[in-house]
Amino acid sequence: MGKEEIKKVVILRILEILAKYSGEDKPLTQGEIVSLLEEKYGLISERKAVGRSIECLRSVGYRVEKTTTGVYLSSQAFSSEEAAFLVALVKASDLQGEDAERLIAKIEGAQGARFVPKTDGENRFGGEVENYEEMEF
Repeated sequence: MGKEEIKKVVILRILEILAKYSGEDKPLTQGEIVSLLEEKYGLISERKAVGRSIECLRSVGYRVEKTTTGVYLSSQAFSSEEAAFLVALVKASDLQGEDAERLIAKIEGAQGARFVPKTDGENRFGGEVENYEEMEF
């Protein structure tokens, strides 16, 4: 793969990393992105190149937000409250076993890093929902 093709792959992988691992409550530094590129994809990139790639993504319309502690992709499929509501609907439905688990996994996956599992099963999406399992429909 040539140098230009590698640059394109790096930009796409950075977008994937932002979608999977970042969130408003979990911004990533450029150094963390460099580490994830190498760890997850075997790609070597410099911190400044990551910054240029992020600016490239922003210039074509991706909502990469900057904070004092890093960057995150803000365009998620659902708000925290919407995701919690959808999970509660699935749990209250007639779906059982693998079908329910698969649908919940899709909802969780669409949330990226904004999904914060808790061991007690409460507030799994980090929002204001106290206990989605007890929501009434």
